[in-house]
Amino acid sequence: RELLDHSRSQTTSMSHMRREMEDMREEMKMMRRDVTVLSEKFDMENTNFRRQKDEESSVREQMDRRFGDMDDHLKYHEALLKNQKWKYEDLPVYYDDPSDHPFFATIKDLTCDMRYGRADGTIELINHDGSRYDDDDEHFQSHWKQFTDALEEYQYALKCMPDEKDTRLNIYHLELTPSVLELLDDALRQTHFKKFCLLCGRGWVGNLALDGINFAISYLDRNPILKELDLSHNNLSEDDHVSQLCDVIKAHPSVESIQLHGCFAREGTLNGFDVLCSLLTAGEINVKNIVFSGNDVSTGGNRFISDFLATNSALEILNLSRNRLDDGDATLIAGALKINTKLRLLDIRSNSIQTQGLNALKVALFDGTSLSSAADSNHTCYIDIERIDDHTNSLVQTGVINFPLDADEYDNPDTQYAPKACRQKKIYSLLSMRNRDCSNAHYLDEVPVEIMPEMLIAIQEYARHCDVDVDVKALSIVFEIMRRWDKALSICESSISDGCGM
Repeated sequence: RELLDHSRSQTTSMSHMRREMEDMREEMKMMRRDVTVLSEKFDMENTNFRRQKDEESSVREQMDRRFGDMDDHLKYHEALLKNQKWKYEDLPVYYDDPSDHPFFATIKDLTCDMRYGRADGTIELINHDGSRYDDDDEHFQSHWKQFTDALEEYQYALKCMPDEKDTRLNIYHLELTPSVLELLDDALRQTHFKKFCLLCGRGWVGNLALDGINFAISYLDRNPILKELDLSHNNLSEDDHVSQLCDVIKAHPSVESIQLHGCFAREGTLNGFDVLCSLLTAGEINVKNIVFSGNDVSTGGNRFISDFLATNSALEILNLSRNRLDDGDATLIAGALKINTKLRLLDIRSNSIQTQGLNALKVALFDGTSLSSAADSNHTCYIDIERIDDHTNSLVQTGVINFPLDADEYDNPDTQYAPKACRQKKIYSLLSMRNRDCSNAHYLDEVPVEIMPEMLIAIQEYARHCDVDVDVKALSIVFEIMRRWDKALSICESSISDGCGM
C-alpha cells in the first residue's frame, strides 16, 4: 500500500511537473513572439533611421552643391565687377602694325572676352601664320601671362554655365614653350573644359612635343568632367605616353571620345596596331568614340579588333580610315558585326579592302539568304567605305542597309532609320524581291501553319517602311503567298470550321 501511495504521489508530481513544463514552453513561445516583434520593430526603426540619414546626407549634398553654385556665381560676378576697371597691358612696340603679329591680337581678344564676360565657353587659340616666338621674349611672356591669369579666373564662368553646354579649349598650331606650358598647367588646375584639343602638327618635335603630350595627359587626369580629348597630328613616339594615356582613360569617370588621327607614322618607333589594341582595352567601359585614322594600322591577321567588337562594348563610333586593313580584316569585322549592337559608325575608307571584304561587310548588314538571316543581320552600324556599288548605295539611301544616325536618333524607335525600322525594311525588301518571281511560298514551306496569320499581319505592318519606287505592295505579297502556299488551304478550312462551330 505504501508503495502504491508512493507511486501515486510520484505520478502526481510528474503530472504537476509536466504541466509546469508545458506552461514554461508556452511562456517561451510568447517570449519568442515578443522577441520577434521587438526585432521587427528594431529593424523597422533601424531602416527608418538609415533612410533618414540618407535623406539627411542627400539634403546636405544638395545644400553643399547649392552653396557651391552660389559661391561660384558670387565669385563670377565679383570678378566681373572687378574687371570693369581692368585694362589689358598692351605693348605698343608690337602693335604699331597689328597685322605683323596676328596671334598676339588673337590672344588679347580672348583675354578681354574672358575678363569682361563675353566668352561663350569656347576658347580657341590658333596661330594662323605659324609664327615662332622666343621663350625669353618679355613681350611674348606678357601676353601669355595675361591670358593664363584670365583663363584661371574663367573657371567660375564655366561652373555657372548649364550642364548641357559643351565647353571647349582648342589650341592649334602653336609651339608651347616650357614656360608657356607651365603657365597653362597652373591656370587649368581648376578650369575644367568638357572638350580639349591640342593640335600642333608634326613640326612640333623634340622635347617640346614630349612636354606638350605630358601636359595634355595631365590635364585629362585632373579634369573629371572632360569628355573629349583630341591629340591628332601630334607625334606620339614614346611608349610611356601611350601607357600613361591608357591608364588615365581607364580610370577616368567621364571621357567618351579619344581622337588620335595621324599620331603614329610608319617610320615611328611605336606600332599603330598595338597602340589601338591598348586604347580599345582601356576604353571598353566608357569610351564611345575613337578616331584612329592615318596611323598605319596593319593587323597581320590578328583578330583583336573583331574580337573586341564582338564583346559589344560601349564603343559607338570607330574611325580606322587611312590605315592598312585588308580583306581578311574586313571579313573578321563582318563576323563581329553580326553580334555587335552598339557600334553606330565604322569608317574604314582608304584601306586595302577589295571585293571580297566588301561583300562580307554587305552580307553582315543585309544577309538575304532567308528571312531569318535578314532579321539577324546588323541593323545598327553604318559602314563608311569607298567603292560602294550603285545597288548597295540605293539600299543605304532608302534605309534598307543601315543609315548613319546621331545618338538621339538612334535611341528614338520612331526614327525612320532606327534599327527596328531597318530590320523591318530588310525583311520587307526581301519579300518584295522574291515576289517578282513568285518564290515566297517556296521559301515559306517550313513555316508552321499556326504562325502564318501573325506573319501576314507583320507584312502589312512592315509595308509602311517600303520604298514605293522599288518595293511591291503588301497586298501583292499576301496574295502570292496565299495563292501558291499549299498550307493556305488548311488555314481557310480551319477558319471555316471554326465559323460553323460558332
